[in-house]
Amino acid sequence: MIVMSSAALAIISVLLIIWPIIKSKIYIVNKSVMLVELDDAANRETQCYEEIRVAISDYQLGNITNVQYIDIIGKRRTAAAVALMDRSKIIADISYMVNQIEDQVSSNRRINGTLGDLKECENCNGLIEVSAPICFRCL
Repeated sequence: MIVMSSAALAIISVLLIIWPIIKSKIYIVNKSVMLVELDDAANRETQCYEEIRVAISDYQLGNITNVQYIDIIGKRRTAAAVALMDRSKIIADISYMVNQIEDQVSSNRRINGTLGDLKECENCNGLIEVSAPICFRCL
C-alpha cells in the first residue's frame, strides 16, 4: 500500500513538473514561427533595456566602476540595436508576405472574373478596386 501511494505521488509530482513544459511546446507549435521570432526579438530588446537600467543604477550606487559601466552599456546598446533590427526585418518580411498574398488573391480574382474595376492608389501606386475603401498596402 505504501509502495502504491509513493508511486502515485511520484507520478503526480513528475506530471506537475513536466506539464508547463508540454503546455508551452504546444503553444509554440500552434504559433507562427515568424511571430515567435518577433516575440523573441522584442523580449531580447526589453531585456537589454532592463540590463541598461540596472547598470545605470549600479553605477550611481557605486557598485561598478566607470570602465565596467561603459563596457556594460556599450554591449547592451549593441545587443538592443541588433534585436531592434531583427524585429524590424521580421516586420518587413511579414509585410512583404502579406503584399504577395494580396497580389496573388487579386490575380486569382482577375483570372476568375470576380475582380471589379481597378484604380491606382494615390499613396503607393498599387492597383485597388474602385469600390475598395482603403488600400491594403497603405494600412
